[in-house]
Amino acid sequence: MAQPFFSIKADFDKLGSRLTDIDKKQLPFATSQALNSLARHAVADLRTNMQSVFDRPNPFTLRAF
Repeated sequence: MAQPFFSIKADFDKLGSRLTDIDKKQLPFATSQALNSLARHAVADLRTNMQSVFDRPNPFTLRAF
């Protein structure tokens, strides 16, 4: 079985005890924003690669992700 391209690990139990209320509210929001931004960049890169790999891909194919 192939190794994953990347992995993310965190020990949130230790971190949670040291955070203030503001941090506890902002951390999930910041994490969500970061993951959504990463996903948008990944989709854009996939579309760019699909255009060079496939011969005349239609819009339906380019929007697959």
